[in-house]
Amino acid sequence: MKSIISVRRIFFVLLLVSLTIVMAAPARALPFPDPNSLLAEGVPAAILYGDFYSYSLSLLQHFSSVNNAWKFKSGPGQLHDDIVIFGANTGKVMDNEDLTPSIDDDIDNAYESPSGSVDTVFETSADADPSPDWSTDSESTWDIQLSALDSVLNGSDLVFFFDHNQEGSTFEEQSLYAWALVTIGDDYMTTGLWWELTDLETGPNGVWDDPSDLVLSPAEIVLPDATVVSNLGQNIFDFALYSPELNQFLEDWDGTDATMHVDIKLFFLNDGNDQAVILLNQQVLTPEPIPEPATLLLFGVGLIGFAAVGRKVLKKA
Repeated sequence: MKSIISVRRIFFVLLLVSLTIVMAAPARALPFPDPNSLLAEGVPAAILYGDFYSYSLSLLQHFSSVNNAWKFKSGPGQLHDDIVIFGANTGKVMDNEDLTPSIDDDIDNAYESPSGSVDTVFETSADADPSPDWSTDSESTWDIQLSALDSVLNGSDLVFFFDHNQEGSTFEEQSLYAWALVTIGDDYMTTGLWWELTDLETGPNGVWDDPSDLVLSPAEIVLPDATVVSNLGQNIFDFALYSPELNQFLEDWDGTDATMHVDIKLFFLNDGNDQAVILLNQQVLTPEPIPEPATLLLFGVGLIGFAAVGRKVLKKA
């Protein structure tokens, strides 16, 4: 009898230890290259759009010697434990209140991504605000209390992932344009607590400047010796957006009660199921250099040409 009890005790101890190890598993390392470095001649590792570095995961994979090193799955089965800002309406994936640890009532559920065939534009400011509501919840943005965000990040980094889904056979049909603004509190213009994803030539200013702000999300990236597809379709993330300044603020946050608001606009949608997600348990491993505009080059004449044509179309619209 004593031996049976001892075996049971050992079993439960081992079970508790294994659970502790799982719960304390280290964050997934994101070894982003220095955004000011070059992956190859004339090919920057990232492009700085306002306050966010944009990394093409397809491009990083193209230059990686490790299979699937930059493959991040975005299917419903992979997103139950992550924060979905907008995505395909697949039930539980849209419900951010079931995260662990529980942050019920301190986070918006997800917006439903547009069908594309019906709605070619998505704007958080124009769509119905997802539940729940609280005193500092905004009707025109996706929102989360900083205390809740701090709890689920648990020391890891805030990285936004975008799943680009477009149909068509041409570069123009498969590309889209985007803009986003992350703010803290209602008086962010006074406090300076805002970070903008923008292609505005004069730099970020914290407001929507139609259409100069719009960032091209290309269907493909043209290299001197290859073409890298960045419209991978459903269930695979295409881009990662990282702001060193925003993450520094979150690291230094003193616990003061506040809400983070995310305002997003997408244009020229034609399919649907585009997704914006905060993948949890990610740790960025890269220097945070001072931007050097000279390295922020586009990837080829085709991409530059489409950007110019796109701006003309937007201005006419």
